[in-house]
Amino acid sequence: MAEALISVIPEMKRKTVEAFVQKAVELDHDLIKKKTAPVSLVTIGRAENGSGVVTAKESIEEMPKKRLAKGDSICMDFGDHHVGYVTLKLHSAGSPQDAPAFLRLKFAEIPNEILDDSSTYEGWISKGWIQEEFVHIDVLPCELKLPRRYAFRYLEVLALDTSQKFQVVVEGAELTAVSAVSMDAVKPVVYCGDLNVAHQEIDLKNPKTNRGNAGFSDQEREKMSVLLSSGFTDTFRALYPDQEGAYSWWSYRFNARKNNAGWRIDYFIVSDRLRDRILRAEILADIEGSDHCPVLLELDI
Repeated sequence: MAEALISVIPEMKRKTVEAFVQKAVELDHDLIKKKTAPVSLVTIGRAENGSGVVTAKESIEEMPKKRLAKGDSICMDFGDHHVGYVTLKLHSAGSPQDAPAFLRLKFAEIPNEILDDSSTYEGWISKGWIQEEFVHIDVLPCELKLPRRYAFRYLEVLALDTSQKFQVVVEGAELTAVSAVSMDAVKPVVYCGDLNVAHQEIDLKNPKTNRGNAGFSDQEREKMSVLLSSGFTDTFRALYPDQEGAYSWWSYRFNARKNNAGWRIDYFIVSDRLRDRILRAEILADIEGSDHCPVLLELDI
């Protein structure tokens, strides 16, 4: 049996360097706070190489419909890495609550961390850093405000136990993200190019037969979603969210351009704070000379 870990400096004494303390006080300032919410529910599993991956996604609107009995769980995706404080709005379903709800909340920066069993960890870094919470809820409904600050993207809520008469419902989740940097202090971004990804099914002529192909794989589309959920706007879809048949690239084969069997893979992406400044966002499909056509953006700046 391995010996229990002990401090390598058992008689360590505290020494305060006043110059460091003074510098910390001088640099201290209020953190910037921003409210955000999960963008989807996800299922996480193992890839062939054993790494954790997102294997399925659901609309976040489905979350209040999920009833968590003993052993059930949901996993929220907040779309990007955040640091901050989480509040959960919890309710019960079924018969009136006749026992405390016992929940495990697991925070993860990457999918692998959701699958890891933290109880097997025996490293030298304190287990106190593990981003898991075990909570008992005596009365539902309630608003559970967690006092600890977490660094994460994914949050799994597992019902360790309820009773045979009721289930737990996560009606909502909110993150108060904190940062020392404000995006308002940074110049807004205008990002243009051939991004080689059709984000939604509406962005190509034949989504069913192209599912999984380069340019329309789940991984590429997810990364595009992450980009847009990180403070950026697809200018064309901001003005035309439901317009079909709007494409910027066509294969040279099979008379694709003549039949308008194309893909929208050329974008103007802007910072969200420029969204209200968009005057025009167009695809100039009548201009030929390439397998792509130009895209146009006009901003009021």
